[in-house]
Amino acid sequence: MSRIDDLEHSAVWVLGDAAGAPRRLTAIARGDLSVSVVRELDLDVVSNEPPDRHALIVGLDDLDKERAGARMKQLAAETALHLR
Repeated sequence: MSRIDDLEHSAVWVLGDAAGAPRRLTAIARGDLSVSVVRELDLDVVSNEPPDRHALIVGLDDLDKERAGARMKQLAAETALHLR
């Protein structure tokens, strides 16, 4: 997960390309998810650099398997898919 709130769409693709560069890959898709959605599910987002702007969703490990799975499905449903 990357923190992209203040970036233009073209800059987000640059981040994805940079992440794939060591494997000679370019970004072909991405999923955008708001921090507010994560927090509404009683989870949180914390910085985890490097790489630049990297973040983690935390709080799933505190839930039992069934509740964590339900939260992950809710996160997936709220994620906007962008194809390049």
